[in-house]
Amino acid sequence: MDLFSIKFTSFFIITFFIFSVYSTKDFYELLGLTRDATETQIKKAYHSLSKIYYPDKNHAPDAEEKFVEIAEAYETLSDSKKRKLYDLYGEEGVKQGRDPNSFQTFQTFDNGFSFTFNFGGQQRQRKGADLNIDLFLDLKDFIQGKIIDIPYTKNALCTCPKGGYSCKKCKGKPLMRVDTQLHVVIEPGMNPNEEIKFDGYTDEEINTIPGDLIITIRENPDSLFQRKGMDLTTELKISLLDSLVGFKKTIRHPNGELITIEEDSITHHGMIRKYKGYGMPKRHFPSEKGSLFIRYLVDFPKSLTDEQKLRLENIFNEK
Repeated sequence: MDLFSIKFTSFFIITFFIFSVYSTKDFYELLGLTRDATETQIKKAYHSLSKIYYPDKNHAPDAEEKFVEIAEAYETLSDSKKRKLYDLYGEEGVKQGRDPNSFQTFQTFDNGFSFTFNFGGQQRQRKGADLNIDLFLDLKDFIQGKIIDIPYTKNALCTCPKGGYSCKKCKGKPLMRVDTQLHVVIEPGMNPNEEIKFDGYTDEEINTIPGDLIITIRENPDSLFQRKGMDLTTELKISLLDSLVGFKKTIRHPNGELITIEEDSITHHGMIRKYKGYGMPKRHFPSEKGSLFIRYLVDFPKSLTDEQKLRLENIFNEK
């Protein structure tokens, strides 16, 4: 084998090694997509698969692991910047946060015969301002998860090859208004004040990189339940009679489930009961849940008649 063949073969071996370092899981394959999948196809695939592998509904041994992998794949491919990193460098490139627009050079061999290839090398442009939006959700949305499509209109540069008044889209104007949708995925167990970022979704301008649209998830106060980490707390009023002889009541969980609360002994005012598995789901592991803490409040009567007092005295004086 001549010198050229040896070095050419070595070049491809080294090139394969470089790219294989960044290749672990195939996110496109996990979602059943090809690499030219559109943003809409990615969202639909995730929505469909997450329903199939949701651990509370799918009790297969590997359902939860599959659910996590699908969520990880969607989180990467639905973010244009992360997707670009993934396409260039694989999963490891996303984890290391490489800059897809930076000038990356790899060179092999220095003794008179070399190959040099570049990644990126794009000229940096000014980036527009980010846009921040608050999205208010109920407690049940953080428990069950939710997918929200929000209509969104922005300025966009015309992409027609010639432009001018012959273009039906822009009619000769460099910018036009376009209607789109924000596909907001609220995963079970997300925390208030988390941010969901849509890269490059703000108004486009000439010679400017669009800023990011950042949606901050806010939680509407719940009249009955409060969230503390993965736990939920609430209060339950009971009568004095209930506190003495016991009771059986039903309360509705924020997820809609009815929970039976039962006590067969004396219940003190302020006593707290813990119910495991009725709290918030763990992010990415929704089968794991926190606890529900119920604090009992005894509703004492405001007054008693003389006859009632006498009856109570007789009851408590009985041996």
